[in-house]
Amino acid sequence: METAFPPDIVLFLARVAFGYTMFFFGVPKLLNLKEVAKEFTNKGFKPGRFWGTLMALTEVFGGLSVILGIYPEIGAILIAYTMIVGTFWKLKKSKGFSQWSYDLLILALAFVGLFIGFGAYTIVHFDLPTITTGHVVIAVIIGGINAYLPELLGKKYQHWKA
Repeated sequence: METAFPPDIVLFLARVAFGYTMFFFGVPKLLNLKEVAKEFTNKGFKPGRFWGTLMALTEVFGGLSVILGIYPEIGAILIAYTMIVGTFWKLKKSKGFSQWSYDLLILALAFVGLFIGFGAYTIVHFDLPTITTGHVVIAVIIGGINAYLPELLGKKYQHWKA
């Protein structure tokens, strides 16, 4: 099928937009880890220091790997997982669509890259095995469990500090 615009250019532009968005939102978190730790603790992700730092690193370095095309699959997988957890957490908190639609769009961009590839303009990439519906279902189940983990663990872990 011939298209008006070369698919590899479209994938490149989508990849850069996807990676830059994650990098853009991750840098402020990385520069203010103490506040991010408090926010994550308040949201129920304990220990907040661990989860906040992990999120900041995922967004910054995952975003960079996607932008630069250096093993973008790793960045996309990590970002996709955080978006799954974020979506479930926001649904759990009865947030409206406008609150979790961003997570859904980022997740969709990650899936585009993981399902069809990031195009010809990557520096180095993995030849990952084909991602199947089963892989996606497992990731969604694990992400949902992670979002509900504080409730599943109960008060046993409420003593964790940020």
